[in-house]
Amino acid sequence: MMKYLLLLLLAFLCSCATDTEPTESATSATDTTATATPAEDPALAALGEEDRNRLLEYGIDIYKGIPQGLRVGETAPIFKANDHTGKELFLPDLYKKQPVVMVFYRGVWCPACNQYLSALQDSLKYIKNAGAMLVAISPESVEKVKETVDSTDASFSVISDPNGYVMSAYGLSFHVTKEYQQMVNDKLGVDIATNNITEDAKLPVPATYIIGTDGKIKYVYFHPDYHQRATVKEIVEELKKLK
Repeated sequence: MMKYLLLLLLAFLCSCATDTEPTESATSATDTTATATPAEDPALAALGEEDRNRLLEYGIDIYKGIPQGLRVGETAPIFKANDHTGKELFLPDLYKKQPVVMVFYRGVWCPACNQYLSALQDSLKYIKNAGAMLVAISPESVEKVKETVDSTDASFSVISDPNGYVMSAYGLSFHVTKEYQQMVNDKLGVDIATNNITEDAKLPVPATYIIGTDGKIKYVYFHPDYHQRATVKEIVEELKKLK
């Protein structure tokens, strides 16, 4: 896994030159909360100063853990949650019927997230025609999720994950730096922790997973830069491979 993380980070750096109910799988995910030093964390030690600064720019407190995501072929952690309409979703019930496209986003306050969710909604028919279901997950509160749905016209299920069970289980959760929190507060008037109704400000890497009908992860798009997202074309092409 560490080798996989380093490859992800290397690819990233080169390219730059509502509440959920956790299951046993979800609660077993590691939540990296201890402050690390380069000597203690091999992944951190492998990064040069410029590389570290770039990750810090995206709000990732690398000294409290670097998110690494899950890899293709791993079993998708299962969870039960209510979407924005109050409908209960149990992941195995979803993927036994069709592949599930799962996207993570940061919150209604994030312009890049709103733009991406709107784009997904505009092209939702292509994902459905490929035989899949789309689900979006955010650490923001139920009320904020409903605001996101209203602002993006999302007709797919959107889940509130304020306790971070799901984003942690999928290896996406990270502590937000104080500097980034202050920047978001100053520019957008948003306190991330308050928006997520938690004491500690955490966000997910806005990754995309495709889960097959066997419960295995078939596709991963993981990029620390929140401007970088899987395109609908890429998602549909991956879904076609599952037929």
